[in-house]
Amino acid sequence: MKINKIIFTLIILLTVSQNLFATSLDGTTNIVYKENHYIFEQSKANSAEGFVWLEGGFTIPEHTQLTLKINPPVSSGIDLRTTGTLTLESNLKLESNLSFSSSGFIKGNNNAIILNDDLTIPAAKNLEIIGNTIINGNGHNLILDNWAQILVDGGVTLTLKNITIKNVVNSIANPPIKLIDQYSQLALDEVTFVLNDDFAFPNGQLFIHNDVIFTGSSKFSYRSVLPSYITPHACLYFDIDTTFEYYPSSTRDDLIVLYDETSSVFLNGCTLQTTHTGIKLTKGRLFFDNKVTLSSAAKTVLDSLTLIDSKVIGEYVNSIGWSPDQHYISIGTQNPNSGQELQLYSFYNDTLTSYTSKQYGVDSPYLLTTKFSPNGKYLSIGGHTNNPRGDEEFQIYSFYNDTLSTNTIQSKDTAWWVAETAWSPDGENISIANYWPITAHNDIELYGFQNEILTTYTNRNFGDRVNTVDWRPNEKHIAFGSKNPTDTAELHIYSFINNTMSDAPVFKKDYGPGGSFIHGAEWNPDGQYLALGGYRPHSGLELQIYSLINDTLSTYTSKNYGTRIQSVSWSPDGQHLAIGGRNAGDELQIYSFKDNQLSASPIISQSWGYEIYSISWSPDGNYLAVGGQTPDSGKEFEIYKVNYRFDTTTPTLSNAIRFGNSSKGSSYNLNTYVLGGATIEIDGLVWSDDA
Repeated sequence: MKINKIIFTLIILLTVSQNLFATSLDGTTNIVYKENHYIFEQSKANSAEGFVWLEGGFTIPEHTQLTLKINPPVSSGIDLRTTGTLTLESNLKLESNLSFSSSGFIKGNNNAIILNDDLTIPAAKNLEIIGNTIINGNGHNLILDNWAQILVDGGVTLTLKNITIKNVVNSIANPPIKLIDQYSQLALDEVTFVLNDDFAFPNGQLFIHNDVIFTGSSKFSYRSVLPSYITPHACLYFDIDTTFEYYPSSTRDDLIVLYDETSSVFLNGCTLQTTHTGIKLTKGRLFFDNKVTLSSAAKTVLDSLTLIDSKVIGEYVNSIGWSPDQHYISIGTQNPNSGQELQLYSFYNDTLTSYTSKQYGVDSPYLLTTKFSPNGKYLSIGGHTNNPRGDEEFQIYSFYNDTLSTNTIQSKDTAWWVAETAWSPDGENISIANYWPITAHNDIELYGFQNEILTTYTNRNFGDRVNTVDWRPNEKHIAFGSKNPTDTAELHIYSFINNTMSDAPVFKKDYGPGGSFIHGAEWNPDGQYLALGGYRPHSGLELQIYSLINDTLSTYTSKNYGTRIQSVSWSPDGQHLAIGGRNAGDELQIYSFKDNQLSASPIISQSWGYEIYSISWSPDGNYLAVGGQTPDSGKEFEIYKVNYRFDTTTPTLSNAIRFGNSSKGSSYNLNTYVLGGATIEIDGLVWSDDA
C-alpha cells in the first residue's frame, strides 16, 4: 500500500510539474478574451481551444509548440520567434492585414489558414510548412517582402487556394515558394502569381487545379525531375511577357502531364522556352493567343569563367558550402594564424563580405567539412580538432535569421577525424564519413536530426578510412568512398528505407588497385549518375562516373585527370561536372554532360596554382566557388561568375517541342488552338506528333 501511494504521488507531481510550464486557454465552456498581444509559455504543451479570442495576436516562444483549435479569428501579428511551431487542429481564420513578424514552423494537419485580408511575410523571414497545410486566400493577397520565403518540408503538401501571390525581391536560388526535396508537393487551386523575379521550381511536384495564372514579366522555370500534373478541367495560364521555361535536371521531356482532354495550357503573348530536353505535351489542349514564341534555343552552353573575387583565408581551404538561398558561403580551413577555422561570408550582388567566424579546435586543427542543411537553418561541420581525445569532432550550429549560434546546438565525439558530412535531402538525417578511426571505431555513422535533437541511428565499420559521403536525391541510397589498401571495393552504397540503413552495402565497386583513394563523390541532380574522383596510382582514369538505373550499378564512363582529384561537383541542372585537385597545371576542369554524354575533353580548363581541395556550384548554377592551397598567390578561395551562351546546335526530334505522342496512340494527341489574331514565332524545332 505504501509503495502504491508513492507511485500515485509521483504521478501527481509529474502531472503538476508538466502543467506548470504549459498554457491552456480553454474556451470550450467559457469565452476567453485576450485583448492585448498574448505570449504563451516557454513550453512544448501550449494549447488554445474553443471560443478563445486572441484580439492582439500572439507569440510562440523559441522551441515551443502551440496547438490551436479555436473558433474566433486571430487579429494583429503572429510571432513564431524563429523556432516556434504553430500546430492546427482546426481551420484558423486570420483578420486585419495580418503578418508573421518572424520565421517559424506551421503544421497544418490538413487544416486551412483562411484569410479575411492580405497576409504578409516580412523581409528575410520564412515560414516552413512541416505538415500538410492549406492557405485559403478568399481572394486576398499573400505578400512576400524582400527575400521572404515559404519552405515546404519533405513529404509535405502545401495547398494554395483562391489567392494572389506577390513578391518583392527573390531569385532563382531563393524563390518565393521552395520545396525542400523531391517528396514535397505544391497544389495550386485558383492562384495568380504576380512575380517580380524569376521563379525556379527545382524539387518536388506541382498540381494544378482550376485556373493558375502567371503574370508580370518574369520566368517560371520548371527544374524538378519529377512529373507535375494539370488536373481535369484545370488550366495553366501564362500571361503577356511571361516565360514558361522547361529546364529539368534530367533528359525527360514529359514531366508536364495534362491529365486528360479537359486539361489545358494557355499561352498568351508569352514564351515557351525549353533547353536540351525539349518538351512533350499530350492528351489535353493547348491555346495560343497574341504573339507567342516557341524556343528551344537557350543559354545553356558554358562559355567561360570570370573571376569576381578572391580571399586570403589562412593556410588552405578544405571545404566550401553554399546556403540554399545562395546568400552565404561557409568555408572550412586549417588556419593556424587566426584560429578561426570556420569562416562565413555573405554573398550579395557579386560581392563577397566576411560575415562571422568560429574557432573549431586548438593547435592547428583541420576543419574538413562544412554543410548547410537543406532548409538553410543549420550548419554541420567536422574535421580533426587536435584537442585531447573526447572532444567533439562533429558539430552542428543553428543559423536562424542569418545568425550563427554562439555555441553548437549538438556535437559528437567521433574519436578521430570527420572527413565529410552529408544531410539527407529532407534535412532530417545526417551521415558521417570518418577518417583514420581508432581501433574498433565505426567509420560510417548515421544520425537522425529532428527538433534539434541528434539521435544515433546506426554505425558501420567500413574497414579503413572513409573520405567522402553523399546522399542520393531520392533519399533511398547513401554512397561512401574510402581508401583501398587491399584491392577491395572502395565504393559502398547502402540502402536507406524507413530510417534504416542496410546492414551491408547493396552495391560495391572497385575504384582502383591497392593504394587508391576516393576523395570526392557526388550524385547528379536526378540521382541516376554518381561521379567519383580520387587517386589511382599507375592506372589513371581518376574521374569515374557510375550509373544506377533500374537497380543496376554500372561503370558509365571515365577520364584521365592527372595526379589526383580532391573534389567533384555537378551543376544544379546536371549539364556540367566540375572537378578539382592536384595536377601539373589545369587543376580546375569542367566537363559538359549534355544529354548524359560526358564531353571528350574539358570545356573549361585552367590553372589554380597548386591544389584544389573543394569546388562547389552555387544553387542557381551561375557561380563556382573554389578553395584549396595556393602557395604562390596566397589566395586560397576564389569565386567565379559562370558565363553561358546560346546553344546553336541543330535540335533533333528527341529534343524538340513536341505536341502529341503518336507512339501511344490517338488518346495521347494534343488539341491545339490558335485564336484569332494570334501569331507563333518558332526558334528551333516544333513537331506535331499526333497519331
